[in-house]
Amino acid sequence: MEERGGVCLAEEAERLWRTGMGVEEVAGRMGVDAAWVEAVISPHRGNEEPEKG
Repeated sequence: MEERGGVCLAEEAERLWRTGMGVEEVAGRMGVDAAWVEAVISPHRGNEEPEKG
């Protein structure tokens, strides 16, 4: 069986958010609830928070 080296959903949500995407954009792209995205990225918010879009 070939391993694809997948990324967990939380890591992918954080990665997309760090590229500058807003919570709603990340949620829409991933097909998940915006509240879940908000919960995933909330520990990472701070001075590096991208602009909300």
